[in-house]
Amino acid sequence: MNTTTAQGSWTGAAGVFTAATDIITNASTTYQALAVGAILILLSRVFLGGGKEKGPIALMPFWVPIEVAAVSYCVAGGGIMGRIFSLFRRNSGSLYGFSSAHQVLFDFKDVDKVLTKHAKSLDNFPPGLTLVMRVFGLESGGRPKKELESIYVRFESIAAKLYLFVEKIFVGERSSEAAVAGADIPGRVVDLVTFSTKKEDQKMWEWSAAVKPLTPGVAAEVTLNKLVRDFGACAVIPMLHGQDLLDRHPTFLEDFWKFDTDVFPMLIVGIPSWAPIKALREGIAARDRCNAALTDVYRRVDLWAKGQPTGNKYEPSAIIKQRYEQYETVDMPLWARGTADLSLLWGQNANSQVLLFWFVAYLYSTPDLVKELRREMAEFVPVDTACDPPRIASIDIRALSTQCPLLKSALFETFRMSSEATSIRYVKEDITVEEDGRTFRLKAGSWMSAPHGVTQHDAKYYPDPHRFVPDRFLVTDPETGKRVPRYGKLNPWGSGPRMCKGRTLAEKEILVIAAAIMSLWDIQPVGEEWRIPKMRPGTGVDCPTEDMRVVLRRRTVFE
Repeated sequence: MNTTTAQGSWTGAAGVFTAATDIITNASTTYQALAVGAILILLSRVFLGGGKEKGPIALMPFWVPIEVAAVSYCVAGGGIMGRIFSLFRRNSGSLYGFSSAHQVLFDFKDVDKVLTKHAKSLDNFPPGLTLVMRVFGLESGGRPKKELESIYVRFESIAAKLYLFVEKIFVGERSSEAAVAGADIPGRVVDLVTFSTKKEDQKMWEWSAAVKPLTPGVAAEVTLNKLVRDFGACAVIPMLHGQDLLDRHPTFLEDFWKFDTDVFPMLIVGIPSWAPIKALREGIAARDRCNAALTDVYRRVDLWAKGQPTGNKYEPSAIIKQRYEQYETVDMPLWARGTADLSLLWGQNANSQVLLFWFVAYLYSTPDLVKELRREMAEFVPVDTACDPPRIASIDIRALSTQCPLLKSALFETFRMSSEATSIRYVKEDITVEEDGRTFRLKAGSWMSAPHGVTQHDAKYYPDPHRFVPDRFLVTDPETGKRVPRYGKLNPWGSGPRMCKGRTLAEKEILVIAAAIMSLWDIQPVGEEWRIPKMRPGTGVDCPTEDMRVVLRRRTVFE
């Protein structure tokens, strides 16, 4: 699920900027800590200059994501910090910034119009390239500056085509449905838990879930957030890079989540990779192993393309074949291909799998909701109870999106509760934006950001905003009189023509996995009451502050 405008994101690349709060506050969103961070940024920019990156392509300064986080939390929080930040407000409007080098459009009502109207002047390639360079490791390894600049230019020349292939397969309704169907989620979910404690007998998605069998073949205690997260990743990663990636690199998921959790936020706000921080050092090592695994994918594709032995009956996925062909046109080094593809895989998984956990947790912890949803989707997800254990006979992927309004509304409510999308753009040409008769100029060479999640917990827009209300987004269609789900002001996919290209696939993936789990499994809390973990800022979707242990039990009663 995308929370950014950077190229190649599925679930998000620039929504990561909310995670800067984690660095500023050491996993605490106190306004005092944010103020200190903001003041330090201001001082550094006053005395050291704007920090504009030099080179053939603009790279995003480290202070941009920190400013987004600081403005978002402090202005939304109000109080003294909100008043302090009002000093950096432009003409009493919705634009904030320490200088003209970066403007934050805070709750700007026409943000979609701005991003659409000025799409040619507002470039999303520099933020995406910055992530690839600074976070995913393209500039690591001590390579000469000229070599890196050459890589920048080559990426820019083929970026559109690289992601066009991904979009062709995943953006449309039919193509995304085919991709989800190919993942065989109904077949996988019957073994969501194998009830084994031996790693060699478990599915890969169980490895991190600390499975504790209670009744053999029937019930087990598991860590829900890690089980669901890795189940989703195991289902969708082969869509892009093939099952071979996970089979040949069994520690890939462990390394991927370590990198995402421990390192991503630190690198995006400019903490140097050599900093003496244990978590940073270990996380970078995990990232480098992920890059090596993806480089190995392209090494094997290269052998396959040249008709040389690959070690087994190997054939790359359709997307990897097409990306390989584009990389070949600019003679992109294999190591650079692997690094770029880590950004693609991160965008595919980092936010959507965490959001999938929140969705499942909210569905099961809300009284009687799963029972109601099972009735709503029963005809679209029939269960063959003659099998032992019961299995899903078929699944109507489109109907889950179009004929299950409560299910979809509950997904929208999960977006509202846990996601914080942000659009980041580099201003290539001077533009003028208007708001309520006021005019603002954004200068060429500056940066513009729009945090879309700042109103998601505002009681003015959403009554009782901290409570999960599954039917909150249902409205009555004036023509049919039926209750239908509508996003309304919610904007979890970014905005403008470059909003998340993978939103259709991400939504279908989440709905199908959740529906499949509800069809075959009952989930109960460990103890008498449900305890939903608190949230901390993540890379576009908030992360649980602690593991959530539950009892997973095969469903035996079918109405």
